[in-house]
Amino acid sequence: MSARDGDSTSKHPGRRQMSALRAGDGGIEDVDGGRRGDGGRSDGRQGNGRRSDGRHGNGMRGGGAHPRWMAWTLYAAGAYNLAWGAFVVLFPLAFFRWAGAAPPNYPQIWQCLGMVVGVYGVGYAIAARDPFRHWPIIFVGLLGKLLGPVGFLQTAARGDWPWALGWLNVTNDLIWLVPFALILRGAYVDWRERARVVA
Repeated sequence: MSARDGDSTSKHPGRRQMSALRAGDGGIEDVDGGRRGDGGRSDGRQGNGRRSDGRHGNGMRGGGAHPRWMAWTLYAAGAYNLAWGAFVVLFPLAFFRWAGAAPPNYPQIWQCLGMVVGVYGVGYAIAARDPFRHWPIIFVGLLGKLLGPVGFLQTAARGDWPWALGWLNVTNDLIWLVPFALILRGAYVDWRERARVVA
């Protein structure tokens, strides 16, 4: 390189960086010593949002990378809630007839419950994009799935509802308790790791 070229690169750091890229292997060295290529990241994540450890990140600022099963679980919960809510709104007396129970005096209240369940489904679908970032939605859902069976037990014990309707608590609440709790635990662990890095 001539003296003129050296003077030009010293005045233009960008040219110096491009020269280094041409001379090297195409990788960019980070300040912390990590090396990344065209689509890689020094933190172990790739440019498409996937991590080398098999976990998935959405590429947006928010929670950390999460196992893929968490997103699929929330998508499944969202689809179930939307389907269940729509069915109850359209056929509010169907579950009571199948259980051989007397229909409620005000089926509109049951339809409102279906609407609320369907809205929760929208929330779960949103949370599936970034479970760790949207953990409050999952936490509220977990509370509902804990309190729902408790409320049913009290109502059935008084004789207001037949015990045959208890199977609704299995599909609506009980099967989701463990997955939701594990997602929340993962969100807490992710938050703790991030706080440790900042400290």
